[in-house]
Amino acid sequence: MANVSTSVCVNYTATEMYELVNDVESYPSYVPMCSAVKLISKTPTRLKATLVLSKGKIKLSFTTENSMEEGRGIHMKLVEGPFKQLRGVWRFEPLTAGGCETTFRLDYEFANALLGMAFGGFLKEVAGSMVQAFCDQAARKYGERPQIPAQRR
Repeated sequence: MANVSTSVCVNYTATEMYELVNDVESYPSYVPMCSAVKLISKTPTRLKATLVLSKGKIKLSFTTENSMEEGRGIHMKLVEGPFKQLRGVWRFEPLTAGGCETTFRLDYEFANALLGMAFGGFLKEVAGSMVQAFCDQAARKYGERPQIPAQRR
């Protein structure tokens, strides 16, 4: 199974970052290559949505069900799509001097090797750019804040 994992310390609260990531309906306006989102259902602790990722003629569509821990994390699991397995997690850990550590991990395996060859690099590119997209959106929504130094929780 392939995976993508990235983590960054930001000068925004865990709640602020959680709210951005949980607002899936806004993704097409700022998440690279996310061309459409269809919200299927939403409660305070669960969300089901279909995302369409596009780059040129390449399109990848899949549906996930997310379980949320408000202000702390989001766990994603595959409902439908071209994957044998897909699961992901967002974690938002408060830091002692303010801000939070935002971590994204995506584990996936395509349903067959041909799909993996066709879309594997594309999915890694999208997933790898997501954390930065949310950091950029935080600056637009909450205002620019100075970068925080590396610190321990």
